[in-house]
Amino acid sequence: KPNISPQLFNIILRFIYCGNIELKNLKGSDVLELLIAVDELNINSLIFHIQEFLIEHQTEFLHQNPTGILETVYQHGDVKCGDTFYPDIGIPKGRLEVEDHEVFQVIRK
Repeated sequence: KPNISPQLFNIILRFIYCGNIELKNLKGSDVLELLIAVDELNINSLIFHIQEFLIEHQTEFLHQNPTGILETVYQHGDVKCGDTFYPDIGIPKGRLEVEDHEVFQVIRK
């Protein structure tokens, strides 16, 4: 995919070959981009893990620019926003209800 940076692609390749992923050294924006990239590449085993990390460890990032983050989530939400991208929320395929998204709940607080 041309919209995945080389740095993020290396992280994805490391996961594919080694089975682990290191998110602690990434900025919040990179974690969000990585979440979008793994969704576009259908690496479902990483989606929940990255989303959890973003919510639990990048709260400050989520509060800095909530509008931009929600815009990004909304723009990329229709890629696989249904039961694949948001499995715990139960959004029907192809439909994004931003206010139901876990990231939105953290931003709202």
